Amino acid sequence: MPKKRGNGEGSVVKYKDGYRAIIVTGWRDKTHPIKHTKSGFATIREAREYISSFHQDELVKPCSYTIAEALSLFMDNGLTKLSPSKQTHYKTVANRIKSIWSEDMSSLTVARLQELVKGYTYYPARDIKSLLSHLYKIAIADGVCSMNLSQYIVLPELVEEETVPFTAEEVERMWADYEIYLIDGIALLMIYTGLMPGEISRIKRENWQGQFFVDIGIKTDKRKSAAVPIPDRLMPVVSELFAHGKNGSLLPYKMDTYRKEFKRMVERIGADARCTPYSCRHTFATMLSTQVPAHVLARLMRNDIRVTQKYYLHEQNEVLLNEVNRALGQT
Repeated sequence: MPKKRGNGEGSVVKYKDGYRAIIVTGWRDKTHPIKHTKSGFATIREAREYISSFHQDELVKPCSYTIAEALSLFMDNGLTKLSPSKQTHYKTVANRIKSIWSEDMSSLTVARLQELVKGYTYYPARDIKSLLSHLYKIAIADGVCSMNLSQYIVLPELVEEETVPFTAEEVERMWADYEIYLIDGIALLMIYTGLMPGEISRIKRENWQGQFFVDIGIKTDKRKSAAVPIPDRLMPVVSELFAHGKNGSLLPYKMDTYRKEFKRMVERIGADARCTPYSCRHTFATMLSTQVPAHVLARLMRNDIRVTQKYYLHEQNEVLLNEVNRALGQT
């Protein structure tokens, strides 16, 4: 177990932007300290003087701090312990509450917090509530707030809708659309590989090995360890996406932009308005369900056979009609 440092004790660390003062202000549990950080000092002496001044009562127990400052503390203390995909997720959620970054934690009201989830569906609203809860835990530990007001946020009703796959005709429209719009290429890549939306944002050039993506899986050990085959027809698409991506990434957009572009694509090709990025994975499973054995499909989906059959297979009306005709024709 690491040695505990007393509240108010601090250290100085050299960073690219100068020196940073790091002060332990408390402990959430036996192994996780609460840290106050201040960066931008030109010399070690300035950083040490700041640590000394921090011992003053008004600095050790601040009257309040802003949401932006609470987010900074969360990024330095809590966020780094999460997976890379979860870190990216919370940074996206933080932008959804940008309107209150400059407001004091202690001045927020339940009504003000409720406004933040207005207009969002259940899951995005739940993410906002979860992030605010993390910030309140930090504020309570620092003596800035006495209560976690985020617990009183009322989430919108959860409406579970079946994921709608794309039709064969809509997939062909994507190929035609891809001549102009990169988002169609991303959708096609997911449709022909079964990739999850969260995995797309993780793909770097080093994950592309021949006709496979490796080490990009999320959520389950089976997905994390399995390689994802890239069909021949998609190889030029992968090359072009990497050519437009930044810093070696395959995705040429930020996640919020990606979702907006995907929604525009759905409208452009005349697909069902309920289609989401997850529809691509469902389309992959549905297209292959009549072409490959169940155990092969499960391996391609990187899932258990029962999970694949329960959640991802969508019977097409034409397939059902063909099955009926075939069966009756044999009687």
